[in-house]
Amino acid sequence: MARFLETGDLTAQQRLELVLEAAQLGVWEADLRTGELRISERLAAMYGLPASATNPPRDVWRDRIHPEDRDRVEEAFRATLGGGRDYAAEYRAFDHEGRTRWLASRATIVRDAAGRPLRAIGVVSDITERRRAEESHAHAAAIVDSSDDAIIGKTLTGIITSWNKGAERIFGYSAEEMVGQPIVHIVPPDRPDDVPTILATIGRGERVDHYETDRIRKDGERIHVSLT
Repeated sequence: MARFLETGDLTAQQRLELVLEAAQLGVWEADLRTGELRISERLAAMYGLPASATNPPRDVWRDRIHPEDRDRVEEAFRATLGGGRDYAAEYRAFDHEGRTRWLASRATIVRDAAGRPLRAIGVVSDITERRRAEESHAHAAAIVDSSDDAIIGKTLTGIITSWNKGAERIFGYSAEEMVGQPIVHIVPPDRPDDVPTILATIGRGERVDHYETDRIRKDGERIHVSLT
């Protein structure tokens, strides 16, 4: 019979370790008086160190950080020591295969009664996938924004959600005028079946490719377009 562990069976330290493991967080603690550094096995792996390297030289983390990010990370930590906010930084680091990973680190400083820093305790998470998704999204957004074609986003009910500069140039309406409006705003009255047909096709998961029709510009001019 399977046995579920009651929380009462665990020490506070064991419960903390379970939480950190579930969240896939690396942990570090530095004695700011002696320079001694202790890191968890997970953090050692994030920095490309052997799992046993949980008590590395104090500057080992600096060697693992991407050269372009080192000064920024060090400055953020110095500012925290000087009495600023809790430490927080996102930076690139090298794993054991020399690949670049994005890490997010947060830490708090333990001080004595006079406010002198004694220890720093922090956690580190791997945010590589998030940063890659953000970069991919930014790249796609730049392509859409710079396209000469009208690229229009809309819901399956025909409400416009995005309107790029190409759409502004072709139809004469700004994004502020069109986002939130129904797409029928630019459809000629004698083309009543255009939007329902297109939305029904997309709703079935099918592609609309080179659908030739007419649209109406802001100045009233009727233009011929090919929709994909």
